[in-house]
Amino acid sequence: MKTGVKYTGIPTMEELKASPGLASDKRFEEGPVAVIECVQEIPCNPCEEACPFGAIKVGQPITNLPAIDEEKCTGCGVCLYQCPGLAIFRVHKNYTETTALVEFPYE
Repeated sequence: MKTGVKYTGIPTMEELKASPGLASDKRFEEGPVAVIECVQEIPCNPCEEACPFGAIKVGQPITNLPAIDEEKCTGCGVCLYQCPGLAIFRVHKNYTETTALVEFPYE
């Protein structure tokens, strides 16, 4: 059975790890951060335009995968609701001592 976005619509861990939209383990420990599960090179950049901190870069060509600058990302979540593909989540790994929090847009 074939896996991955092309075949199932769900990215594999390999696709996510190769994506520039995934923050480092160190950044996940520091607080909320955007996770961009966009692994297809399609013409799209609303997330880049929406980020008030300039933490998401698509650049030219517009088919580049969105890259997260984990130093600039505050985890504000503004980008979540601008992504037409619903491919951005906010993850707060250490929400409480025993709980993580994952926020995602609702269509």
